[in-house]
Amino acid sequence: MKFSVCLDSLYFDLKYFGASPENVLEGMNLAKGAGFHAVEFFGPRKDIPSIVKAKNDLRLEIGAIATTLDSWTWPCVPGTPAPFVTLCDPSLRDSYLENLRQRIAEAKQLDCKFIITHAGDVIEGASREHQRGSLVAGLKEAAKLVEAAEVTLVVEPINAIDHPGDFLTSSNEAFAILDEVGSPNVKLLYDIYHQQVMEGNLIDTITKNIEQIGYLHAASNPGRTDIRYGEINYREVLKAVAETGYDGYCGLEYTLKTDFATTLKESFDFMTQSLQSARALKAGAPLSRM
Repeated sequence: MKFSVCLDSLYFDLKYFGASPENVLEGMNLAKGAGFHAVEFFGPRKDIPSIVKAKNDLRLEIGAIATTLDSWTWPCVPGTPAPFVTLCDPSLRDSYLENLRQRIAEAKQLDCKFIITHAGDVIEGASREHQRGSLVAGLKEAAKLVEAAEVTLVVEPINAIDHPGDFLTSSNEAFAILDEVGSPNVKLLYDIYHQQVMEGNLIDTITKNIEQIGYLHAASNPGRTDIRYGEINYREVLKAVAETGYDGYCGLEYTLKTDFATTLKESFDFMTQSLQSARALKAGAPLSRM
């Protein structure tokens, strides 16, 4: 398993819908210093050439980017929806696919293999069945693009408390939709924080569906902050994931108030030690105290 940190959530600024250009570069240096394998972004309008240079200099990977719109009103305005094209409306499908083509081009420049997408907002007045059909059809069209580009689109269900009005909140429904799409290049982004809010039963759901999971996100609940605290036992969750043989990314999509460098290092060490515990258990070796 490889560990990433989302710089847009770490440095979130409404003006940029994420990190400023300066904070992106600062965050890349901090992530490298803390031991992380990768960083990721969800916000629009990134300085791709500067990020490419920094990632090469630091020998960092770009774990994921997102299908965020460049045409988002600038600066962002409180109370407006997230800058994603909804796949629930078939009349917007061409716009979604055109935006995806742009993100694929950026992913190629960044040598990034994963693009995060949301289903998008519910369409008022349309039946859920109609919207689900539009979502499946849109993902099938998207699958053709990502398969040709040899990247993976990861669909993220999000919780209805923080994000009222989003169509896809259930991991079980998302897995069923992915079955219908039927592409090896369209998988699930299982956000442990979101699914703890919505469903719980984390370890059982993850381990039973690991073949359909392309990416993981992590944060504490409540608070969406340091994973060492809160009600989610991340040591056990990460051990269970490791035991499945999952070798993809687990990205920290969390917020911190102060001392980013120290907390990032402590988070990375905690995650690494959790994997070491899993390996020791599998080998039958005695565990060292953490």
